[in-house]
Amino acid sequence: MEEAVDLGARFGPVFSATNLRQMRAFHLARPPERIQQTLSAESSRGHNDPASRVSALAEAFPLPWSSDVRLLRVSPVAARAFYEREAIHGGWSARQLRRQIYSQFYERAALSHDKVNVLKGAQDARSQLTSPPCHSGPLRARIT
Repeated sequence: MEEAVDLGARFGPVFSATNLRQMRAFHLARPPERIQQTLSAESSRGHNDPASRVSALAEAFPLPWSSDVRLLRVSPVAARAFYEREAIHGGWSARQLRRQIYSQFYERAALSHDKVNVLKGAQDARSQLTSPPCHSGPLRARIT
């Protein structure tokens, strides 16, 4: 992509060919009403102070870019929407989102007769990942 070479030279590696493809895919995957205009356009509608502009941006894009890129690879769209909703609701990191996708959490929840407990299990797993590790004895891992 010639555009990526030009943009990369002018603005840095953020505009690599891969990133440009991901930005385009992100734009195509989002409904137009979910992608807002620039913050300068938003400021003309009453978002003049920096805190409200950041808040508007966080509301428009609640997940980090790495999570959004990971979600672009999920199909069908219903599965993508499910993972996005659960990631936002559960406060999943990009790593937790990846683990849930690879463990086919959407499929397991869809097939389960006890959806409430499946969803609760994901929340329990999150709390275990965020609590500090508990070591009852000496570490057995060898560092070489």
